Amino acid sequence: MILDDGTGNLNGNILVDNGGSIVSFWGDGIRAIQHDASNTGNLTVHSSGPITSGYSAGIWAESSGSGNVTVTTTSGGTINAGYGPYAEGVAGIYAVSNNTGTGSVSVDARGNITTGSPYGYSYGGPGIFAAAQNEFSDGDVSVTAGNVTSIGYAMYSNPVMTSAIFASAYGTGDVRVDTLSGTTAYSSSGYANYAAALGGGNVTVVSNGS
Repeated sequence: MILDDGTGNLNGNILVDNGGSIVSFWGDGIRAIQHDASNTGNLTVHSSGPITSGYSAGIWAESSGSGNVTVTTTSGGTINAGYGPYAEGVAGIYAVSNNTGTGSVSVDARGNITTGSPYGYSYGGPGIFAAAQNEFSDGDVSVTAGNVTSIGYAMYSNPVMTSAIFASAYGTGDVRVDTLSGTTAYSSSGYANYAAALGGGNVTVVSNGS
């Protein structure tokens, strides 16, 4: 499923609401991108159905404008990404306000997320990658997550980029990560949670699971 608004001063919101099962071997399960830096609309992706993707992200949500990026999944919105042989660094959820964006990024993932595979020499990227990448932005980054697993091989992997959860604000925004009670954030070759506010914002990690 691809939703791409292109460019041209489009200021409406983008909403993707998936309730079905998505299987994509080569492409992203859901890909929603807002390209125009002048766009003020918000980008929202919600999924309550399972997503399976062999070589690309389960959900890719990216904005170049000033609107916020929000990704939510229910307990039925599971994601299995990057299981293809020799798949490299594939994220379960990739949610980004990019280097021209100034909005905040929020991920609330209640469904289980798995990236990578113990078979076929594939290694997963972050189960959740959430970032405000503009160093001049005050956009905040927040992640709430259930079970998140990144499977990889340490000899091939960057421990930061194979974290179960990666959350970072490159500008002055705050970063917060919450894991739900009774859940597990696990990476076989990286960190369970990597949270960084590179521009001096506050960082909060609340682990209610293991």
